[in-house]
Amino acid sequence: MSYQSSINYPHNVIFAHGFEGRPDGRKASYLRETLGMTVISPTLHSKGWRFLDHVSVLAEALDSNPDVSLVIGSSMGGLASVVALSNRPSNAYKLILLAPAFGVHQSFRNRLGDAAFSKWAADGFIQYQHAAVGGPIDLPFSFWTECRDAARIVIEASTVIIHGVHDDVIPLSESVSAANRSPGVLSLFQADDDHRLGGSLDLIRDALTVLYA
Repeated sequence: MSYQSSINYPHNVIFAHGFEGRPDGRKASYLRETLGMTVISPTLHSKGWRFLDHVSVLAEALDSNPDVSLVIGSSMGGLASVVALSNRPSNAYKLILLAPAFGVHQSFRNRLGDAAFSKWAADGFIQYQHAAVGGPIDLPFSFWTECRDAARIVIEASTVIIHGVHDDVIPLSESVSAANRSPGVLSLFQADDDHRLGGSLDLIRDALTVLYA
């Protein structure tokens, strides 16, 4: 059943999935089935596992769909969305960010520990068990450096962030900092949820209200 609203929001959306997400995952399904949206959801790792590969795939989706003005990004896809839109007119797009992965480079470093992180830097690659792929991938160290370089980006486009207060992957404080430094962030919804935001997807409706009411 699709969601009916008096708000005149776009029904075509580009959705950018997370690092271990899928283009046909739960969030994309929610947008299609509950909100009745037409969802364009590229596979962000289709060009490779560098962070800028993900940004490039998303930029191509934007170029191929010039009529789409709403982008929803989850976790790594949220960070990639901000970067992909950073060199486009800020009034041309609106953004909803779901637990965006600001500071994910630090999360990776903390999870690996000093010894494994140093080996990753020295070797240039690390074997990473990827849930969505269902097996190991060779994750380049450039993925980490590119995420680090994007971590403090300023959001210019009109944006609503949704972030769980119990997120143990990307701390809520990262979104608070992003909102504080970014003139484009209109609202930050703090959900009683974790990184997946599985119980908080209805907040996307509230985000649409902020952006389009």
